[in-house]
Amino acid sequence: MMLHVLLLTVGFVFLVKGADWFVEGAAGIAKKLGIPQLVIGLTIVAMGTSMPEAAVSITSALSGSAGISIGNVVGSNILNILIILGITAVLTNVRIQKTTFRYEIPFMIGITIILMAFGITGNQITFLEGILFWLLFLIFLGYLFVISKKGSVQDEEEIKELPLWKGVLGIIIGGILVVKGSDFAVEGATEIARYFGMSERFIGLTIVAFGMPNGAPKCEICPARMMCEAYKNGLTEVLPVRAKKKARRMEERTVLLLFQNGKAALRKRADTGLLASLWEFPSVLGNLDEAGVSLVLAQMGLSAQTVEPAGSAKHIFTHIEWDMKGYFAAVTGENNELFWADASAFDDAAIPAAFKKFAALVRARL
Repeated sequence: MMLHVLLLTVGFVFLVKGADWFVEGAAGIAKKLGIPQLVIGLTIVAMGTSMPEAAVSITSALSGSAGISIGNVVGSNILNILIILGITAVLTNVRIQKTTFRYEIPFMIGITIILMAFGITGNQITFLEGILFWLLFLIFLGYLFVISKKGSVQDEEEIKELPLWKGVLGIIIGGILVVKGSDFAVEGATEIARYFGMSERFIGLTIVAFGMPNGAPKCEICPARMMCEAYKNGLTEVLPVRAKKKARRMEERTVLLLFQNGKAALRKRADTGLLASLWEFPSVLGNLDEAGVSLVLAQMGLSAQTVEPAGSAKHIFTHIEWDMKGYFAAVTGENNELFWADASAFDDAAIPAAFKKFAALVRARL
């Protein structure tokens, strides 16, 4: 256990220091070459952090599974904006450069719209469309070059000047530490989770999912691979597959809309289970006729004076579907499970939406 805690700690240290050295190396190169920090962040840093996605996408394309690339790119962008930027903004205010607001963000939105248009028109990204993306990339690099030469982007703080070789070394070592740190953190966290009895499914949906790079599964470093059916059978490209949803259970019910002395009968549901602690109309399983309703009322200690149909209704829960048939009944007698509500008490009662249609019919008669 202590070994895995140490592994997790080392992993986080590698992640933090690796990211620091990577950015510091990139910023040092920017200072050495006279390029603003924003420009180097939009090129070297952005490309460096996207290397795992690029490798997966290129490999997928060469192996005939280019469809993975789309999910890889789109999913990575969504996570970067919602999670990375979101967490940063929670910790501290994030200042946006004027040029970023005026040019880079609109450019990002624009290429996203172009991607959507390409997908809608042909459900694929063609060779010519790929060339267009490359041209747009070169235009963006040209824009960065121009604004750096014009000095329209100013560094917000002084960057530590480093020899060129130290900057390059920082980028390389930092990148390696980030990758290895992710591996260590995932392995340590997985074993800790398993020690506390968390399921493999929970581990996969939380620790491993957030710790692994975007894209194809990294089975060679996954500590749970020997328990994985996809890995053992060479099906990591197609599994896991979501289990099919279970069909909803159909249930016929007869709903009793009972009246006595100008009041309507309600019954309190149990404190647990479906619609817990709410008020309902008395009901029984099955599709009864008038004679069946009279028999059920007699079993409840009530005597039916009149019984007439009140229509039907249907309500769908997540796991069950009620097909309901209602009956109005004027009754005499007592039943301790029933509460007789006048109009005011009926309005105050919490009646489930499943009985909405019947509740409106009853309220109209009170």
